[in-house]
Amino acid sequence: MKKVTEWLASKEPRERLALITGSILLCLLLIYSLIVQPLVSGLNKREHLLEQQRETLAWMKQSAEEIKILKKFSSSRQSAGSKQSLLSTVDSTAKAARLREVIRRVEPQGNNQVQLWVEKAPFDPLLQWINTLQQRYAITVSSISIDRKEQGIVNARISLKN
Repeated sequence: MKKVTEWLASKEPRERLALITGSILLCLLLIYSLIVQPLVSGLNKREHLLEQQRETLAWMKQSAEEIKILKKFSSSRQSAGSKQSLLSTVDSTAKAARLREVIRRVEPQGNNQVQLWVEKAPFDPLLQWINTLQQRYAITVSSISIDRKEQGIVNARISLKN
């Protein structure tokens, strides 16, 4: 430090002022670029993230309301569709989907559950039939096991629940 003060003292007053001013400006620039700017940048990122999370929360609240409405609608459809028993609904819809002949065994398990064994069924119509049961009659698949036999042909074991 002594050498720096001696070197600075050897300079003209104008040069000394310029060197001191330059050193101070350099220190301020370093403080800004190493401390202030990263803090401001981080703060901006956090604000942007907070805004995104608020938008997501608003969307989730709106979706929750829609889900409640859809559940009420589904419950009313289910109660309207429950005039038929689960077994008769499965049978009539399988006939309509032309899948009745591939259902080898039907085993009722109480009033609101049935297990089916399907052999050599076309895969796409089988899935469309299951989708119809879920969408129109609020019958859900509690378990399913599908084995491929040939191209597009499957054997399946399906548990349906009302």
